[in-house]
Amino acid sequence: MITILIAEDEQIEYRYLRDMFLKHPGMYRVLDNALTGRDAVDMAFKYRPDVVIMDISMPVCNGLEASLIIKEKLPDTIIMLNTAYAEFEFARKAVEYHLDAYLLKPSSEEEIFRTLEGCLRKRQSTASSPMEADGGPDMCEKDCIEPVAEYIMEHLAEDLSLRTLSEQVHFSPSYLSHLFHEKRGMTIRHFINQKRIEYSVQLLRHSDKNIKEIASACGFSNISHFNRVFKLHTGKTPVELRKENRDI
Repeated sequence: MITILIAEDEQIEYRYLRDMFLKHPGMYRVLDNALTGRDAVDMAFKYRPDVVIMDISMPVCNGLEASLIIKEKLPDTIIMLNTAYAEFEFARKAVEYHLDAYLLKPSSEEEIFRTLEGCLRKRQSTASSPMEADGGPDMCEKDCIEPVAEYIMEHLAEDLSLRTLSEQVHFSPSYLSHLFHEKRGMTIRHFINQKRIEYSVQLLRHSDKNIKEIASACGFSNISHFNRVFKLHTGKTPVELRKENRDI
C-alpha cells in the first residue's frame, strides 16, 4: 500500500485530494494533512511516507523549502509539488531539488494518478538500477523541457500526444503545455508539426519515397492533413517542393 502525506492549507483542495485517494483503499492510504511547511517536514520525518503532495504556498515554511529539507533526509520519498503558480522558476527549482513531479492546480484525478504512477515506476527502476535510472547530475542541469523536445524529434513517426509527452518528465499535461509555450514561444503541437515538416522536406529532397510514405514516416496518418500542414509551414505543397528540387 502506498502511503500519502498531503501538505495543503486550503481545505477544499485537501479534501479533493484526500477523497480521491480514499476511492482506492486497497492501494493508497492517506496519513495526515500538514497545514504548514514546518508541519510537513515534521510529519514526513515521523511517518516516512512513500509520497508527499506538497503545496508551494504554505505558511511558516514554503513548500519548496520544506521539500528540500525532506529530500535531504528522505531521498526515496516521492515529492509532487501541487500549486496554482504556473511559473518556470518553480519548475526549475523542482529539478534542482531533485523533486519528482510538478502539478498545476486544478489537476484532474486522471492527471494526478498518471503522474504519480510514473513517479512510482521511476522509483522502482531507480531501486533496481540506480546509476542508469538517475541519469547523473547533468540531467538535473538541463532545461526541464529539453527531454520533451528531444523525445519529439526522436519519435516523429509516432503518436505524440500531450499525455505521452508529459509522462517523459512527470509533469501534468496542463503544466507541461503551459511551460513549453513559455520557454519555446510556441505550442507543443506547433513544435511537433514544425519538426515533422522539416523532416519531410529532407525526405522530399533526398529520398525516393512517395508522398504517402513520407507523410507516414513523419507521423501523418492522413495525407490531406499532411498537405495542409506542409503548405502552412512552407507555403508550398509537397508535390511543388519536390518538383522544384528536381528542376534544379
